[in-house]
Amino acid sequence: MTDQSSTNPTGATNRPVSKVERLARLNEIGIALSSQQNINVLLEKILSSAKEITNADGGTLYTRNGNELAFTILMNKSLNTHLGGTSGERCQLPPVKLFESDGSPNTHNVAAFSAVNKQTVNVDDSYTNENFDFSGTKAFDEKMHYRSKSFLTVPIIDHHDKVISVLQLINAKSHETGEIVSFSREDQQLVESLASQAAVALSNKRLIDDQKKLFESFIELIAGAIDDKSPHTCGH
Repeated sequence: MTDQSSTNPTGATNRPVSKVERLARLNEIGIALSSQQNINVLLEKILSSAKEITNADGGTLYTRNGNELAFTILMNKSLNTHLGGTSGERCQLPPVKLFESDGSPNTHNVAAFSAVNKQTVNVDDSYTNENFDFSGTKAFDEKMHYRSKSFLTVPIIDHHDKVISVLQLINAKSHETGEIVSFSREDQQLVESLASQAAVALSNKRLIDDQKKLFESFIELIAGAIDDKSPHTCGH
């Protein structure tokens, strides 16, 4: 964040970051996203920025691939984990299915629910929540001696009203104490705004890539036509 105050070992700062500071930082992030051309860096920037403005300990960025959500980038500060993006290590976790075998929406997984319903989901405590299945999360926590408590899951929706990614943050931390807290309404609004900016940046990146591929195909087509008509190069 732009806050330059010192931090203690728990990650708490001497004072909370003001709404004005957070909005200013969000604006800076939006500008940075719009200028980024490397897709891996762009995706990583989206997740790390969301973590930053909410003071979240961890997060995952899913990319939609058909009817599945693929784990694209995973970060967790406490566990010193960074997979995908610029880390050089791919996320090997199995994708999340958006639909059940009978074709019905997957309403048990919070990321799938968010994607299918195009809806933000804010969970205060995964261990007491009865709306979603967090058994996988709890198994991970037991293995890693961690506790994934608060969740904020936000769909990234493009200009065609299509969900292209899902942004999920874990364990918001209090700036004053470093304790795990719920994601606030302000946190949610900031991340939803960031998701909108991310959708524009991702759509623009894909548009540029598509135009580049189209141009390259056009050049190859012209080169082939010239080659076919040339008496010097025909057949060679």
